Amino acid sequence: MQLFLWNMLLAFIYAAISDNFTPPSFAFGFLIGYVVLLVSTRGTKSRKYFGGLKHLISFLFYYLGEFFAASLRVTWDVISPKPKMRPGIIAVPMDCNTAGEINLLANLITLTPGGISIEVSEDQKTLYVHEMYLEPGKDPVKAIKEGLERKVLQVMR
Repeated sequence: MQLFLWNMLLAFIYAAISDNFTPPSFAFGFLIGYVVLLVSTRGTKSRKYFGGLKHLISFLFYYLGEFFAASLRVTWDVISPKPKMRPGIIAVPMDCNTAGEINLLANLITLTPGGISIEVSEDQKTLYVHEMYLEPGKDPVKAIKEGLERKVLQVMR
Protein backbone atom coordinates (compact mmCIF):
# COMPACT_ATOMS: atom_id res chain seq x y z
CA MET A 1 0.00 0.00 0.00
CA GLN A 2 2.88 2.33 0.76
CA LEU A 3 4.35 1.88 -2.73
CA PHE A 4 0.97 2.66 -4.28
CA LEU A 5 0.81 5.93 -2.34
CA TRP A 6 4.34 6.78 -3.47
CA ASN A 7 3.31 6.00 -7.03
CA MET A 8 0.30 8.31 -6.73
CA LEU A 9 2.53 11.06 -5.32
CA LEU A 10 4.98 10.68 -8.20
CA ALA A 11 2.10 10.85 -10.69
CA PHE A 12 0.83 14.02 -9.03
CA ILE A 13 4.34 15.54 -9.08
CA TYR A 14 4.64 14.72 -12.80
CA ALA A 15 1.28 16.34 -13.52
CA ALA A 16 2.28 19.42 -11.50
CA ILE A 17 5.66 19.76 -13.23
CA SER A 18 4.12 19.36 -16.67
CA ASP A 19 1.30 21.76 -15.65
CA ASN A 20 -1.19 19.34 -17.16
CA PHE A 21 -3.72 17.80 -14.75
CA THR A 22 -5.60 15.76 -17.35
CA PRO A 23 -6.26 12.02 -16.85
CA PRO A 24 -3.84 10.99 -19.66
CA SER A 25 -1.08 13.12 -18.12
CA PHE A 26 -1.74 11.66 -14.68
CA ALA A 27 -1.76 8.11 -16.13
CA PHE A 28 1.54 8.75 -17.87
CA GLY A 29 2.97 10.11 -14.63
CA PHE A 30 1.71 7.01 -12.83
CA LEU A 31 3.48 4.83 -15.40
CA ILE A 32 6.73 6.78 -15.01
CA GLY A 33 6.41 6.57 -11.22
CA TYR A 34 5.81 2.83 -11.47
CA VAL A 35 9.03 2.35 -13.45
CA VAL A 36 10.98 4.57 -11.03
CA LEU A 37 9.71 2.57 -8.06
CA LEU A 38 10.39 -0.71 -9.82
CA VAL A 39 14.02 0.24 -10.42
CA SER A 40 14.56 1.87 -7.02
CA THR A 41 13.15 -1.05 -4.97
CA ARG A 42 15.10 -3.76 -6.78
CA GLY A 43 16.54 -6.17 -4.23
CA THR A 44 14.13 -5.20 -1.44
CA LYS A 45 11.23 -7.14 0.06
CA SER A 46 8.54 -4.77 -1.27
CA ARG A 47 8.09 -6.49 -4.62
CA LYS A 48 4.48 -7.65 -4.11
CA TYR A 49 3.15 -4.35 -5.44
CA PHE A 50 4.70 -4.98 -8.84
CA GLY A 51 3.23 -8.49 -9.18
CA GLY A 52 -0.20 -7.09 -8.36
CA LEU A 53 -0.22 -4.89 -11.45
CA LYS A 54 0.34 -7.93 -13.64
CA HIS A 55 -2.70 -9.61 -12.04
CA LEU A 56 -4.78 -6.45 -12.40
CA ILE A 57 -4.03 -6.13 -16.11
CA SER A 58 -4.74 -9.85 -16.60
CA PHE A 59 -8.03 -9.44 -14.74
CA LEU A 60 -9.08 -6.42 -16.81
CA PHE A 61 -8.46 -8.21 -20.11
CA TYR A 62 -10.22 -11.36 -18.84
CA TYR A 63 -13.28 -9.48 -17.60
CA LEU A 64 -13.59 -7.33 -20.71
CA GLY A 65 -13.46 -10.47 -22.85
CA GLU A 66 -16.13 -12.17 -20.75
CA PHE A 67 -18.26 -9.01 -20.75
CA PHE A 68 -18.20 -8.61 -24.53
CA ALA A 69 -18.80 -12.33 -25.17
CA ALA A 70 -21.80 -12.29 -22.81
CA SER A 71 -23.09 -9.07 -24.38
CA LEU A 72 -22.95 -10.57 -27.85
CA ARG A 73 -24.66 -13.75 -26.67
CA VAL A 74 -27.54 -11.88 -25.02
CA THR A 75 -27.85 -9.50 -27.98
CA TRP A 76 -27.99 -12.38 -30.44
CA ASP A 77 -30.59 -14.14 -28.30
CA VAL A 78 -32.74 -11.01 -28.15
CA ILE A 79 -32.76 -10.45 -31.93
CA SER A 80 -33.10 -14.09 -32.95
CA PRO A 81 -36.62 -15.42 -33.55
CA LYS A 82 -36.20 -18.43 -31.26
CA PRO A 83 -34.53 -17.64 -27.93
CA LYS A 84 -32.07 -20.17 -26.52
CA MET A 85 -32.40 -19.13 -22.88
CA ARG A 86 -32.40 -21.84 -20.21
CA PRO A 87 -32.57 -19.81 -16.99
CA GLY A 88 -31.94 -21.15 -13.52
CA ILE A 89 -30.45 -20.44 -10.13
CA ILE A 90 -27.10 -21.92 -9.12
CA ALA A 91 -25.29 -22.04 -5.79
CA VAL A 92 -21.63 -21.10 -6.05
CA PRO A 93 -19.47 -22.11 -3.06
CA MET A 94 -17.01 -19.26 -2.60
CA ASP A 95 -13.34 -19.14 -1.68
CA CYS A 96 -13.75 -15.41 -1.12
CA ASN A 97 -13.81 -14.68 2.59
CA THR A 98 -13.69 -10.90 3.04
CA ALA A 99 -16.56 -8.51 2.45
CA GLY A 100 -14.61 -6.72 -0.29
CA GLU A 101 -13.86 -9.91 -2.22
CA ILE A 102 -17.47 -11.13 -1.95
CA ASN A 103 -18.85 -7.73 -2.92
CA LEU A 104 -16.54 -7.42 -5.94
CA LEU A 105 -17.36 -10.94 -7.17
CA ALA A 106 -21.12 -10.47 -6.74
CA ASN A 107 -21.11 -7.09 -8.48
CA LEU A 108 -18.99 -8.30 -11.41
CA ILE A 109 -21.37 -11.22 -11.94
CA THR A 110 -24.32 -8.82 -11.91
CA LEU A 111 -22.60 -6.40 -14.31
CA THR A 112 -21.97 -9.20 -16.81
CA PRO A 113 -25.00 -9.69 -19.07
CA GLY A 114 -26.79 -12.98 -18.46
CA GLY A 115 -26.11 -13.32 -14.74
CA ILE A 116 -27.42 -11.71 -11.57
CA SER A 117 -26.17 -12.24 -8.05
CA ILE A 118 -29.20 -12.87 -5.89
CA GLU A 119 -27.98 -13.48 -2.38
CA VAL A 120 -25.05 -14.48 -0.21
CA SER A 121 -25.73 -17.16 2.39
CA GLU A 122 -25.67 -16.18 6.06
CA ASP A 123 -22.35 -17.96 6.62
CA GLN A 124 -20.96 -16.05 3.59
CA LYS A 125 -19.73 -19.27 1.97
CA THR A 126 -22.26 -19.53 -0.89
CA LEU A 127 -23.35 -17.05 -3.55
CA TYR A 128 -26.66 -17.65 -5.30
CA VAL A 129 -26.67 -16.56 -8.94
CA HIS A 130 -29.43 -16.45 -11.55
CA GLU A 131 -28.00 -17.50 -14.91
CA MET A 132 -29.79 -17.03 -18.24
CA TYR A 133 -27.97 -19.85 -20.02
CA LEU A 134 -27.65 -23.18 -18.24
CA GLU A 135 -26.44 -25.60 -20.89
CA PRO A 136 -26.35 -29.38 -20.49
CA GLY A 137 -22.80 -30.67 -20.15
CA LYS A 138 -21.40 -27.32 -18.98
CA ASP A 139 -20.81 -26.51 -15.33
CA PRO A 140 -21.55 -22.82 -14.65
CA VAL A 141 -20.28 -23.14 -11.07
CA LYS A 142 -16.91 -24.38 -12.30
CA ALA A 143 -16.79 -21.57 -14.87
CA ILE A 144 -17.35 -18.92 -12.17
CA LYS A 145 -14.92 -20.48 -9.68
CA GLU A 146 -12.09 -21.13 -12.14
CA GLY A 147 -12.66 -17.94 -14.08
CA LEU A 148 -13.98 -14.84 -12.39
CA GLU A 149 -13.50 -15.83 -8.74
CA ARG A 150 -9.90 -16.95 -9.31
CA LYS A 151 -9.08 -13.66 -11.06
CA VAL A 152 -10.78 -11.62 -8.31
CA LEU A 153 -8.78 -13.44 -5.63
CA GLN A 154 -5.52 -12.87 -7.53
CA VAL A 155 -6.19 -9.13 -7.62
CA MET A 156 -7.50 -8.78 -4.08
CA ARG A 157 -4.90 -10.89 -2.25
